[in-house]
Amino acid sequence: MRYPALISIPPLLLLATSSTPSQAISNDELIDLAIGAVNPDLRPARPVVVCAIGGTAVETCAKNAANGQINDKMGSLMADISYTVYIYELAKSGNFPKLVSSLGLTVACAAFGQVPGSGIVCNTYAGAIVNFSAAAINKTGSIAKDVGATVVNNLIGAGAAVTCFTGIYCPDSDKDDPAKFNYHYPGGKLSITKFDIAAVWQNDYVPRLGEGVAARLTDPDHLARMIAVPQPRLGVTTSSGWGPAPSSPLIEAVVGQAATASYFLSGDALGSGTVNQRVSELLAVHKVSPLPANLLDVNAQTFEPLAKELNKRWVQEVNRAAGELLADYPAKLQAAQQSWRTDTLPKLAIDHFDWAIPHFGKWQEPLLQGCRETVEAPLRTLINWGAGAGRAHDDGYSGPATLVGGKAPAYWAAQSRNWCGNAFNQELAGRRQSFDAAISWGCVRRKNGEKGLDCPAQPKTVPAGPKVVMTPDGPQVVQAQSSIGVIPVDLCREAYAPFDSKYCRVIATRQPTLPGFLKKIPIQRSTQPGPSPAPTSTSRPNASPPEPPPYLQPVRRLPTAPQPSPTPSPEATLLPVIRRPG
Repeated sequence: MRYPALISIPPLLLLATSSTPSQAISNDELIDLAIGAVNPDLRPARPVVVCAIGGTAVETCAKNAANGQINDKMGSLMADISYTVYIYELAKSGNFPKLVSSLGLTVACAAFGQVPGSGIVCNTYAGAIVNFSAAAINKTGSIAKDVGATVVNNLIGAGAAVTCFTGIYCPDSDKDDPAKFNYHYPGGKLSITKFDIAAVWQNDYVPRLGEGVAARLTDPDHLARMIAVPQPRLGVTTSSGWGPAPSSPLIEAVVGQAATASYFLSGDALGSGTVNQRVSELLAVHKVSPLPANLLDVNAQTFEPLAKELNKRWVQEVNRAAGELLADYPAKLQAAQQSWRTDTLPKLAIDHFDWAIPHFGKWQEPLLQGCRETVEAPLRTLINWGAGAGRAHDDGYSGPATLVGGKAPAYWAAQSRNWCGNAFNQELAGRRQSFDAAISWGCVRRKNGEKGLDCPAQPKTVPAGPKVVMTPDGPQVVQAQSSIGVIPVDLCREAYAPFDSKYCRVIATRQPTLPGFLKKIPIQRSTQPGPSPAPTSTSRPNASPPEPPPYLQPVRRLPTAPQPSPTPSPEATLLPVIRRPG
């Protein structure tokens, strides 16, 4: 069978939207686009976003929406709501370069491809969509043959072969018009234009590939409506809550009344152009006489079996294209995380970890703005892509799973949206633990509010026996195998690295006020006449040395649970010192 030749598709027809930069975008549309770009699952919280855009604090808007109390789910979305407001403001001002840096090129172009200034920047994205569409066009012959055979076998097997595919199968052609076939219903029959699978694929499916890719990345609910079977109809709200789509002028002219709008497919549905044209023809013929009672069944019986198979193959093309567009995102994410941890996080943590304030709070947000743009932009895209996999039949259950960075969608969907906040607080907690340990071993805060610690130079010894150590599962009691030497200044250096030379100062002289040091006790010398002071080794090699000063057990302030403190012998102070690694 011959199929239509490869057609040329203008790039703008393949972009995510049908609007051009010169067309005005409503405020409501910009809000929806911003939500989709940041987190499509924020749509139930849209009133909070709208409130915050109006100038009210996000926390106040959230409390008002939740009757004065922010629940855990709303609290976990606060950062995304704030970032959505930020993205909306960028789009509203037309700052497309900043949108790209804040969202990444792929998502910025998929969501805001019609914003003025996006044209040149999005040429790469548009070119990729053209290439994906050309590849789908080249598959027309194999897809038409495969889909036709599958549908016919299914229908014949069910005893319900009531549709007709040009050049593949037609159970009852119209003798008066070879381009049509007869659809029989109780009390009569309808003459319906035959379905050409190749033409439907090229005219109704491939041109919407760009729309599908954009929906896969920013609006999975829209993608679900596109591929749904049964297909959504005009004027009908489905059980999934999908509302009616606007009626077209053509439909309004033919139908003339809202009651018959439900005969037409919603504009969301793939294949709606072909199906609605046929319904218009039927209504034009039967507009005077009563319409067949089961006219609504025409779509279900003649096109939906075809749509089910075409939709399956089309969404696989969409998923493959979206996966390729995101192929370099995991590497970008890893590089951004490493750069922020190495170049920015240490300075931020050192500036704040030793404050006497809680680690968590909204005071962190201005500090994390840069991280949210550079690190969470690629991460957010991967999370959204993973979260929408089920609706796109891309989860390994309802359809084959696409891998990005060698990981399935479920892996990315499980990642935290608050990576920056979590990393910051982990860094604060780790440094604070070393800081508190340093103080417990003899370091003291500097005077007059100066940042840093003054620490003794001498090591301290932890005796063998039970001790508490921190593990990923929390504090654990372990049995020490040998005495461990602790150098207080090393703990300070851990807390303030890599700026420890500035903030950790060693006190060279002994100070009785510092815990853990031996107090200086003078040797009591006899006033009775006796031998001369001990001679040098050169004059009297066999002379006995003087008695050592009495041992005074040091005061220990361990950041651990109470421990037995056996009285060590003086030889204990001669044990080797084991320094902390690093």
